[in-house]
Amino acid sequence: MRISVPSRNLMQFKDNMARVIGQQDIPGLRWLLEGFNIYDKERVKEVGPDRAAAEWIVRCEGSVKFDRIEDVFTDYNALIKRCAELDPRVPADDVRVVLIDATDSCVTGYGCKHFENLRGIQEVRFVRCRNLHDWGLEIMADHVGDRLQLLEINSCPRITEFGIKHLHRCK
Repeated sequence: MRISVPSRNLMQFKDNMARVIGQQDIPGLRWLLEGFNIYDKERVKEVGPDRAAAEWIVRCEGSVKFDRIEDVFTDYNALIKRCAELDPRVPADDVRVVLIDATDSCVTGYGCKHFENLRGIQEVRFVRCRNLHDWGLEIMADHVGDRLQLLEINSCPRITEFGIKHLHRCK
């Protein structure tokens, strides 16, 4: 049996495609991104707003930290496994999201609906979020602006002065 090694051109093509997909520059990819960002009311009822928000941000390649768990979650399967061990009816297992880091993630403004009912959130970082738009900042500021201790927004090309004006609600 002979195993062939991919040619250099094929490897470059693969690397270029991965970069293009990561930058969301492929026409028609928007529906896929919105699928990762969808706010599922039934899922929120099932697992609570904190866990649903954590699943959203990790699905979009960000990271999340809870108040009573030492780990910072970047892997969706690890998050699901760890959260499955928790019983929200037990006070010690009722964890709250305290940090959302969306650096280089594919979050969109529509996904920011997940900020609704997050009671423990303290830090949010939106860095190089190419698809985050003004409406997302408005939603986030409405729901958690008064609780945030740190908000970082950097290199998000779809954020305009219309989105920034909503940040007056953040302390």
